[in-house]
Amino acid sequence: MSSVKNQLDMRVIKTRRAIKEALLSLMAERDLSQITIKDVADRALISKKTFLAHYNNVFAVVDEIQDCALASIKDVIGGGTLSFSAEHVREALTKIRMLATDTSSELGCLLNSRVHDQLMERIREFLEARIVDANKAKKGIVCVAGFVSGGVVALVQRWLDSGAQAQSVEEVAHTVDSLASAGLASLGEHSTQ
Repeated sequence: MSSVKNQLDMRVIKTRRAIKEALLSLMAERDLSQITIKDVADRALISKKTFLAHYNNVFAVVDEIQDCALASIKDVIGGGTLSFSAEHVREALTKIRMLATDTSSELGCLLNSRVHDQLMERIREFLEARIVDANKAKKGIVCVAGFVSGGVVALVQRWLDSGAQAQSVEEVAHTVDSLASAGLASLGEHSTQ
């Protein structure tokens, strides 16, 4: 009985993987709004009925892919104290650049697709929540966290979009450190006034 269940689980895993890979390849070719369930099913070599047994629509697949990509970013950033030190940022950027250029990773595929703005917004929200969580006691943290997270994500996105040619990882890490430090330091100045 256990062997049959394991075979079914493997089929589910393989089918879901085929659906994701098919959607990612289609997203590299055209806008998400122009991709149908039938398009994905045909590319994945499955029936539309099989697709619908796993996902309600194409957007559900995108959400799952984004969840995987966001999980890889969370792994890079780490679960401990959020640090914007140049050394920590340099290590994180090196790993992120590696994932971003790996077109077999969810992050790499999404960043090279037409839906990367949606993913970057989810990353910004994650960073903002981590900053707020780490600085709960500081007055005005929500506004500053939005500023810092937005600036950091925009900077990294432009760096990745430029093919990481415009600036070295060390230069970007130093800029992120300066931006975050200045933003978070402003809380101390305003809270004492």
